Amino acid sequence: GEPNGVINEGAREVLGLPETVFWSLPEPDAMRAMAAKLASYGITSVLDAATSPAALELYRQFAARGDQTFRLTAALYPDLEIYRGEDGRVDVVALVAALAALRAEYGGHPLIAADAAKIFIDGVVEGDPYSDPPVLPNAAMLAPYKQPLFAFDGQELAVRGYVKLDSELCQAVRALPERFGSHAGRQAFRASHGYAPSQCEPSNGVLEHPLEFINDYIRELDANDFTVHAHAIGDRAVRVAVDAFERARAANGERARRHAIAHAQLVHPDDVPRIGRLGLCLAFTYAWMEPVRPYDLTVVPFIDEIDGVGDLYNPDHYSYRNSYPVRSLGEAGALLCAGSDAPVDTREPRPFVNIEKAVTRANADGQVWNPEQTIDIRAALAAYTINGARHLGREDLTGSIEVGKRADLAVLDRNPIELYEAGRAHEIGQTRVMTTIFDGREVFNRE
Repeated sequence: GEPNGVINEGAREVLGLPETVFWSLPEPDAMRAMAAKLASYGITSVLDAATSPAALELYRQFAARGDQTFRLTAALYPDLEIYRGEDGRVDVVALVAALAALRAEYGGHPLIAADAAKIFIDGVVEGDPYSDPPVLPNAAMLAPYKQPLFAFDGQELAVRGYVKLDSELCQAVRALPERFGSHAGRQAFRASHGYAPSQCEPSNGVLEHPLEFINDYIRELDANDFTVHAHAIGDRAVRVAVDAFERARAANGERARRHAIAHAQLVHPDDVPRIGRLGLCLAFTYAWMEPVRPYDLTVVPFIDEIDGVGDLYNPDHYSYRNSYPVRSLGEAGALLCAGSDAPVDTREPRPFVNIEKAVTRANADGQVWNPEQTIDIRAALAAYTINGARHLGREDLTGSIEVGKRADLAVLDRNPIELYEAGRAHEIGQTRVMTTIFDGREVFNRE
């Protein structure tokens, strides 16, 4: 209803600020610190999920100095504007050809592969309940977002009700939007009804790109043997990604690549078996699957009508039943993988915290987010090891300790399997790496 000074997601581009405000490239010392941090967590292979060409060159220089102690798969994330024509459409063929040329530059590199590509299907599912009116999430959803009415007393946030989008009042607002084109008109409406007229507008969120581009880009990447890493949060975005992968398979035939959907925070039940049939990799950050009330208040009330904060974890809610349906996807045939999404949420990769949350989905108070979607410890460990290698096409090189593979391994201070089987899964997150070996040489030792 009124500008509040906040610019989110791609809308930040309208400010015309230098790219370095949002994206800066690390210096050599920072690259070495990054490698040391990864080694301290036992991580010997990574997917950089959005690699600019400039960052890729930094990795090359880093490896040439002998400082890179991990195998890198770069999910190339180019500037699409370079390939946008006067008609506003991106030349997908030219774009993928440029990525293929970049991939060829790194062909045969011992530590770097540039054979993946990133696409954002949508944004995020967190709204802002502290704005007035609340800012809706922008992740692409199949059903319109709810319009909650929040109350904040300076300490506690409460849900005091909802705007009824199908009410006669909201229908009248949508029929005559010009009545609320002025600040005075909006304030008069708010004074009479307790909310802004803009809250009568339904929203399903947005896609980051036109459907045509999403379908064409994924099909062309698939045809040119790239592994696609698709960010999809909302259930519509997940469906759009699945549709695009199905179309690519129909056009190009069966491919050896295991494409991925990152996050899949909300998945409609109808799409679970489709994901399984495609054998897609699901790249989850399992630490996000526990109840965290301040965070959940930015998501759940916009998806389900809750009867007060006490109704936040109602097992009948759509968000509760269909948020991160990990076990269902695994049983359907999806490849369960794992990632940190650092520096989002935390700068630490925290693999053992993620493994713990994959098997418990519980917070420190023992409250669990949909226990039916927990997985067992072996599935969680596989997500961080052999499944990740399969997704990246490196399973013949790493991902398990076998004769003939590279010696990439970590020695831990405790056995996560024993903790899980002894009913002490809540201790798995405390696991520490004692030694990390990469390519047969020790790169970390905890003294």
